[in-house]
Amino acid sequence: MTIAELKEGYLSAVIHQLTKLMIEYNAIVVMEDLNFGFKRGRFHVEKQVYQKFEHMLIDKLNYLVFKDRGLTEAGGVLNGYQLAGQFESFQKLGKQSGMLFYVPAGYTSKIDPKTGFVSMMNFKDLTNVHKKRAFFSKFDDIHFDDATGSFVFTFDYKNFDGKGKEEMKQTKWSVYSKDKRIVYISKTKSYEDVLPTEKLKTLFENARLEYASGNNLIDSIMEIGADLKDGAKPSKEIADFWDGLLYNFKLILQMRNSNSKTGEDYIISPVMADDGTFFDSREEFKKGENAKLPVDADANGAYHIALKGLSLINKINLADEDELKNLKISMSNADWFKFAQEKAYEN
Repeated sequence: MTIAELKEGYLSAVIHQLTKLMIEYNAIVVMEDLNFGFKRGRFHVEKQVYQKFEHMLIDKLNYLVFKDRGLTEAGGVLNGYQLAGQFESFQKLGKQSGMLFYVPAGYTSKIDPKTGFVSMMNFKDLTNVHKKRAFFSKFDDIHFDDATGSFVFTFDYKNFDGKGKEEMKQTKWSVYSKDKRIVYISKTKSYEDVLPTEKLKTLFENARLEYASGNNLIDSIMEIGADLKDGAKPSKEIADFWDGLLYNFKLILQMRNSNSKTGEDYIISPVMADDGTFFDSREEFKKGENAKLPVDADANGAYHIALKGLSLINKINLADEDELKNLKISMSNADWFKFAQEKAYEN
């Protein structure tokens, strides 16, 4: 048996199980739009195999029958289910084919399922001390929280340039430095476990900033480099402080943490949910079959792709007959964030 035959046999088995679940639960299938997914390179499966799966699934759904059903029984050879249109080409698929829906994968893998938080900060232009100071001057609060043993950064996306202020339903957030982040060191091709809280403690202690009281540190932080004139080269001490503050803030926002050598691949949220907890996919994994939220980083992407599908179904269900004729099966980022954050609050 060739490798190609093995792949096709495996895909057939997967599709058989998938179609059984569709009938059993009266379910739709939501898939990621290839134009988005493979450009990002997030998939661990080659594009040709994925397209083969997609093609075979559509063919199967176009006239779905089960061998164990009677000839005229629902799902039998003479009374099959038609759950998708006939496949013509990938270009002509559009956003829907019967019970098969396609959604863009943007903001699905690195999003908190408990709060709907997404990192929308733009760090590209923060190239010197002046720009870094201006960036952090827009924060509402930076303080140490004794209850969680971490630093809290509070900001409003409306005060920053970028998509956050335009697309996010909720714009004001507080992010916590708790727990570890995994950093890939390209020079040594190795991984490092970093604790942002400990790094920030050292940073503030070296800068002689008293944080233990829990007071807002913004004013004290802004004094560092305040007398630096435009164009002047900062001292190493000042440059290192602002580099360290920005570096650790970026790490706090780093939700996906992966280490190919240890197999770690988890999502951790820096935002406290309404129940006082922080989403951590590792904790969900420990629950086994009782887990209700994603158990790892890949599952987080799949979970939110499914939520996008649910949002589309709700949109269809709420439309009246006249609206259905011209209803667009699409979703803007603003619509997605609104749905994801409202859905998170329901949970």
